[in-house]
Amino acid sequence: SGVLVLHLPTGALVGKLEYRSSVDEIFDIQVLPGLRRPGILNTEQETYKLALVTPETTYWAKKQEE
Repeated sequence: SGVLVLHLPTGALVGKLEYRSSVDEIFDIQVLPGLRRPGILNTEQETYKLALVTPETTYWAKKQEE
């Protein structure tokens, strides 16, 4: 499964996101106008608590070792 990004005026391939083993189907995608690096977070894992997303960028906090 995957998603291709095409430049409509020329039909040129400008991006590709390919899942080789973890995804069988993609049911829905959405265009997020004005975002260059949207963060994809999964609230089932603790990692999402380390992310700070602003309109300009995404920051990840370092988890301190105990």
